[in-house]
Amino acid sequence: MNYRQLITALIFFVLFCPWIPVDAQWIRINGLENKFIKTWLIHDNTIYAGGHWSALYRSTDRGTTWSKIPLSSRPADTILALAGNRSFVFAGTNGWGLYRTSNRGDSWSQTNGPRSGGWAIGSLVSHDTTIFAASFRVWRSTDHGNSWMDWSSGLPSPPLSHIQGLAFDGSRLFAALDFQQGVYLSPADNPSWKPVGLTGMWDNLLAAIDTNVFAGTSSGVHLYSGSGTTWLPRNNGLPSGSKVYALVAVRRTLFVGVAGGVYKSENLGQSWQQVNDPNIAGLSVYALGATETDLLAATNNGSWRRSLSEVTSVEDIGQVPQHFHLYQNYPNPFNPSTEIRYQASEVSHVSLKVYDVLGREVATLVDGEVEAGHHRVQWNAEGLPSGVYFYRLEAGSFVRTKRMVFVR
Repeated sequence: MNYRQLITALIFFVLFCPWIPVDAQWIRINGLENKFIKTWLIHDNTIYAGGHWSALYRSTDRGTTWSKIPLSSRPADTILALAGNRSFVFAGTNGWGLYRTSNRGDSWSQTNGPRSGGWAIGSLVSHDTTIFAASFRVWRSTDHGNSWMDWSSGLPSPPLSHIQGLAFDGSRLFAALDFQQGVYLSPADNPSWKPVGLTGMWDNLLAAIDTNVFAGTSSGVHLYSGSGTTWLPRNNGLPSGSKVYALVAVRRTLFVGVAGGVYKSENLGQSWQQVNDPNIAGLSVYALGATETDLLAATNNGSWRRSLSEVTSVEDIGQVPQHFHLYQNYPNPFNPSTEIRYQASEVSHVSLKVYDVLGREVATLVDGEVEAGHHRVQWNAEGLPSGVYFYRLEAGSFVRTKRMVFVR
């Protein structure tokens, strides 16, 4: 590289680097250090984090700062589950029943049921004004928790009916039982539970994407076949024999937490990819959640966040974006082609160009008016040398640049 090329490269980096985001990694969440978080909830622009020893924290600025909020005077309360509907946030505890708040956690009241005390409420599912709460039985409320009905007909008797997870697929309710009792299914509007398999496994967790119901178990991830008692293993790409500690569906992407970090699947579990970096690789991930912009992970070494735009490529189909955004290309590194995605919140003239490290333009991918919505562009680097390239999106006052690597 001669002197003129060096000066050109320096000018390029001065102009472009301020627009290159630094969120393509896991970032520690300040304020939750040394806190064992077991569950997350995002509700009404507020993030809640619940865990051991009455650990219940709240952030109203997208996770930048946190404050501890009181749930009860019992210091040993563990927050096992959180859920919210239009009027309330609910907190299930270990041994003291279910609490609710209507003022973002400033004050809490204990509900009359399920069991005001002595019951561990380990899972909650909220749908419109209906909420299901699970302990050794399933309870249902249609009036924001003022009154409850036992929704357990068909389930085994305690203690074999200890429920570790609930999932709702739009019409059916699934319950994962402890003590290797497997998974049970019931219509959501009529308590008539029946076993649907997956017996002989421990620590089952549940999540649903539309009508696809997944179980995270002591031996990986399984997908319910849709009928009978058949569950299909979905572990291609996961570490062999992985125990799933956390399972969450974000839009149409499934995330799992295991001993060794976080993995994702964007094809209903057919294959998995790790979304780790040196900050989180090797940690055990015990709880996962997501805000509108970030994936949240609670580990054995604090809690972390990572931009969803860096780890997902599935958009909310049919919804008009609220803002412009440039996503990380995928795959990255790539050979020789990659996909670049961006979203536009309004009709706009868009320029999307690719540059080499010297700032020389090597490709124009978009240069014209585009409609509001989600857009995908393929770029083939065939004929170019391996190395680092930058792609830059300009749309009105919105300007973003991201880095990608071409490896032959």
